[in-house]
Amino acid sequence: MYIQAKSQIYPVISSVNPFRELHSDEMQEIVGAPPHWILTWGISAFFGMLLILFAVCWFIRYPDIVPARISLTAFEAPRTIVVRSEGKLDRLLIKDGQQVLKGQSLAFTESTADHEQVLNLSQQLTILENFQLSRHPL
Repeated sequence: MYIQAKSQIYPVISSVNPFRELHSDEMQEIVGAPPHWILTWGISAFFGMLLILFAVCWFIRYPDIVPARISLTAFEAPRTIVVRSEGKLDRLLIKDGQQVLKGQSLAFTESTADHEQVLNLSQQLTILENFQLSRHPL
């Protein structure tokens, strides 16, 4: 069915099924409405599979804790300090996590000498060595 308007012909599209004219009646019968048994068994099969999936997930659990061996490394790993003499730790001169320089005093052990006098003597010896090296270079 066609409508003619001012030298142009337009097809009339049915409001019930706009694709009715594209397919034959046999095709419309096959594609138009799915069989009732496909809907019933398809929905039942879908929910059955979903129920089986939930049951499998309930019985097969993924462990929360996975035991494994691990080794941590750092670019500048902490180094061990070897003490040359035995004794109890008297005073700690640095804080935890503080960066230290080569030759810096880290702690004092218990001794009969006064620690301040030992540090002053060490500084004076360093100054004297530097003075000697500046006057008589090797």
